Amino acid sequence: MKFRLVLGLVAFGAMTSAVQAQELVGQGPIIASYYNEEMSVPRGWSVSYGGTRDGMEIYSFIVDYETSTPFTRSLSADDQLKRIFCDGDILESWVRDGMRVAAGKVWFDEGNWNVVPPVKPISCG
Repeated sequence: MKFRLVLGLVAFGAMTSAVQAQELVGQGPIIASYYNEEMSVPRGWSVSYGGTRDGMEIYSFIVDYETSTPFTRSLSADDQLKRIFCDGDILESWVRDGMRVAAGKVWFDEGNWNVVPPVKPISCG
């Protein structure tokens, strides 16, 4: 999976305009898989790609507070999305060049599911 992401990112890495960033929309499932399988993910956390809504790529972070640690309860979905998109040159350039990505959060705690929908796109920097 990591090889596919790197290969895909390298293929698009030279693109720099806002129009070219828009061509990269739809890579969400690969990016979500990269987070889940290759990154250091907080205990009890995972992400799924939710598609495009209102011109934004939507990611939903699913958190099981019953298996997570007290530290991971304080983490935000936006901060986790920034880890994905703002900690590397290629994905960060996509955001800077106009790709809009937003994070929502769904968590399970004390037998209940709670939802915070994505509000606004993240920015790097």
